[in-house]
Amino acid sequence: MFKKVLALAATALFSMSAHAGYIKYELSRPSAAGYGSNYIIIRDQDKSVARYNITTSEGQFYTQDVGDSWTRNSLIETTTSFIGYGPTNLYAYNWINESSESRMWLMFSAGATDDTFNYSMHVFTKPGFNAYRPDTIPTRDVYYSGTAKQVAVSNEELMWADDPRYYRLSYDVPYYDPTQVPEPGSLALLAVGALGAVGVARRSKKSA
Repeated sequence: MFKKVLALAATALFSMSAHAGYIKYELSRPSAAGYGSNYIIIRDQDKSVARYNITTSEGQFYTQDVGDSWTRNSLIETTTSFIGYGPTNLYAYNWINESSESRMWLMFSAGATDDTFNYSMHVFTKPGFNAYRPDTIPTRDVYYSGTAKQVAVSNEELMWADDPRYYRLSYDVPYYDPTQVPEPGSLALLAVGALGAVGVARRSKKSA
């Protein structure tokens, strides 16, 4: 029993360091997408978003470049799941020159394999609060769906992921349901606590 608990603690503690870093998911491009690849990069430690780039006909949502003055992108809210239902979900906002604004909801669910997930995307676009010709900017409410596959993160992406000189992105640790299966850190604490309980039981048995 003692050896089994010790193995559990070692495995959980090792997982805390082994899974450190970044994970990239590449999305199958929506049928009406404009250009570029669609992807999201998350920090494996807390599932927060490091970078993202999603392009559709209704708007482009991406990590704000420091030098951009004509457009604004922001990450409004994130949620995630630690039990295999997919990467971190996004709710993002984008407006260009105050003339057009778009909002995007990107949700993930379990896929056919461990490294592939399904996604559903909702994009809503309308004229901005300072549009010169609002009648020329149509209001759109569009839905997309596809798959997201885990791929390798390039060295360039790793270098720029958390560098404030290149990108401006608020650090948002996503909400998750506390009733879900705990992360390796929680498992490690539980295992360490179990080790203590086993030790107390062994000492009590010897003293008896």
